[in-house]
Amino acid sequence: MAIRFPLCWPGAGMTVSRAKLRDLEPVADLPPPEALKTITPLRLDERSAELANQVVVDAELVDTIETIFAGSGFVKDRDKVRMLVNVRAEINSKWKDTRDAYLAIGRSLLALDTKFSREESEMLRANMDQVFPFSDSVGSQLRACARAVDSGRLPFESCPSSYATAYQIAMLSDAQLEIAKQKGLIRINVTRSEIVSFRKELKSGSAPVNEGETKAKRALLLRKQKRLEFNLKQVLDEIARLDAE
Repeated sequence: MAIRFPLCWPGAGMTVSRAKLRDLEPVADLPPPEALKTITPLRLDERSAELANQVVVDAELVDTIETIFAGSGFVKDRDKVRMLVNVRAEINSKWKDTRDAYLAIGRSLLALDTKFSREESEMLRANMDQVFPFSDSVGSQLRACARAVDSGRLPFESCPSSYATAYQIAMLSDAQLEIAKQKGLIRINVTRSEIVSFRKELKSGSAPVNEGETKAKRALLLRKQKRLEFNLKQVLDEIARLDAE
């Protein structure tokens, strides 16, 4: 349940105990809990009357702050607490913007694939980093992420902010994805190491081979081969031109 976390401590040098925080009455006009997962970012130089007295946080954040700074005088300093909460909100907002950005890039690349012929797509991928600020390998991962989200295999609200993590999820088979959901691994704050460890556990337990991943790796190697062949042809053509002069 969301509560209002007073930033004007009751008395100099006094801390607000967890019990007192829990005893605070819920505020009836607060938005639903899902709307409080990310606090609206506020500029640190803004000092409205309401912000000067309180900010909206959830109980989990209260516990986190208490745990991290246990034994220190941090929670006594309302300005530091307010700054931490505001910076957290701003970073959360920017971090989610990152997810929107890489999904948009992935969708744009998929759109190119539908417009270009297969040969044209292969030629572009062979020279991806000459056109875009990332390699073909990264482009393939971005496509896979966008495809997984748009197909519904990876719910948008659970899609991690890191494309590398989202890609690890996208490469799971349907059966493996279901197991991951049961284990609570399909969530926005899951880490890449958690998914990698999960995939290793599946392999050690003789889990079904992810044919999609195998095909993706093979396709990537073939594209690398074509890129090398393309570059070699350019070198040979240049040598032939020089010899003809």
